[in-house]
Amino acid sequence: RFRMRRGCYFLIGNGLRGFVLEGSGTVKALGAPWWALRRKQHSVWAPGMLGCAHCSDVTIKDATFLDSPHGNIVFANSTAVLVDSINITAPQDAPNTDGLNVLECKNFTLRNSFISNGDDGIACDDGDNYFGGSDGVLIHDNRFVNGHGASIGSVRNGTVKHVIVRDCSFENTS
Repeated sequence: RFRMRRGCYFLIGNGLRGFVLEGSGTVKALGAPWWALRRKQHSVWAPGMLGCAHCSDVTIKDATFLDSPHGNIVFANSTAVLVDSINITAPQDAPNTDGLNVLECKNFTLRNSFISNGDDGIACDDGDNYFGGSDGVLIHDNRFVNGHGASIGSVRNGTVKHVIVRDCSFENTS
């Protein structure tokens, strides 16, 4: 069973039901020292911002995430997740600063958001493929700048299906 390890993320949600994180606030991490260290020694671990596992009916809306040392938001083995109107920003050369990682999730939506970083804007993967991979992912009306934009099934060999990407802009992405 997948679990978020303590110390891996500044904020952890495990088994959340009907949770809403909404507001115009900013979660700011001091990523620069971590990025400098990771450029010298890639094997050094750095924490991410928000990790959620085994959650359902979760909404994250109108928040800003700045300068995460590692990935910003990870959802694993979760269902009915809405991420709406968020901003995620890290410098283009910041290593491994994924905007969102969607691992073995069902019915996940990212919409109306801005993501500019040094890695995947959103990565949709099968996780460890214990729960049948990711299914029903909708990515629409987003702006991706720098990094890799939207990466689908980029890490492992499991199942990622029913993914729709529409009405998004990709600027300076690879």
